[in-house]
Amino acid sequence: MERGLDIPPPIVKENEAEYLIELAKIKESEQWIKKHSVENKSNINEHKIVHNQQINDKEVLMEFFEALIVILGPLIVLFSLPLLAAILLGFILYELGGFHAFPFG
Repeated sequence: MERGLDIPPPIVKENEAEYLIELAKIKESEQWIKKHSVENKSNINEHKIVHNQQINDKEVLMEFFEALIVILGPLIVLFSLPLLAAILLGFILYELGGFHAFPFG
């Protein structure tokens, strides 16, 4: 089994040029990082402070009921219309004489 270790050859006169090239690349990278880095020189704390709005219980309750009306209002209207139509139809049939004795037959 072969391991994936990449061990560089020892530094000798024959491979000195390779090491100098690698060393130059490393120095160049470090200089690039220094040039493009931004230091934080401010004394400002990094934690953000969120200010809590002063809101009272009455406003919270009003917003809750407004949301409830917005959500449940259409549902109430949607389900009350068929009920209202059934009551109106029954009243019209009763007045027109369709079923006077209903449900006592």
